[in-house]
Amino acid sequence: MPRITLLTLVLLVASVSAGSSSMTGVCDGAPLTVGQWARYEFDGFGNVTMTARYAIVGTEPVAGVEHYWLEFEVPLPMGNSSMIFKLLIPGWPYEPDSVRRAVMKMGTDVPAMEAPPGTVMSMAKDNLSDPILLACAEDEATPDSVTVPSGTFTATRTSPRSYGKDVWISSAVPFGLVKTAEPNGQGLRLLEFGTGAESGITETPQRMPGGP
Repeated sequence: MPRITLLTLVLLVASVSAGSSSMTGVCDGAPLTVGQWARYEFDGFGNVTMTARYAIVGTEPVAGVEHYWLEFEVPLPMGNSSMIFKLLIPGWPYEPDSVRRAVMKMGTDVPAMEAPPGTVMSMAKDNLSDPILLACAEDEATPDSVTVPSGTFTATRTSPRSYGKDVWISSAVPFGLVKTAEPNGQGLRLLEFGTGAESGITETPQRMPGGP
């Protein structure tokens, strides 16, 4: 039987610890702070590369429990306007059926609209929480170093079968997601992140048709 040296044992423990700590800081409930934001680019739509900003822009209690307003904003292809979604979530990552309210604003000339309760689920998924939930459900995870435009991070890499992409998670970045990638390299990459974000929706949302 080959001898296991002390150095080998230390390296093995360090490797496992690096991966587990990176996952634990995200899968067990990543901390959310009002003002945190992260900007991503993603492709896979032909020759189109898009960007999106994700941010925590406020809090609101639901039945005495603090919830967070998650806002993601995608620039529209024409003009200087954006499409904005706001979801009231209990924490991060979140299950779509846990979203309590949803607001949408399309461009600058259309007022913000709040979805009626029966249609909130149709707006309740985003490109960050969903892959994290899938990654956290995987049994196999590998410590890995990943480089994206925002820097190089010690992360945990998983390959959720139902997702079809590799996923890199790190507790060192807001929301915990660093990168996703299909076999051809297309996917999502963290561009930059920071604090001090404010909501892009300043008016009181109107009710969508079909609401109470």
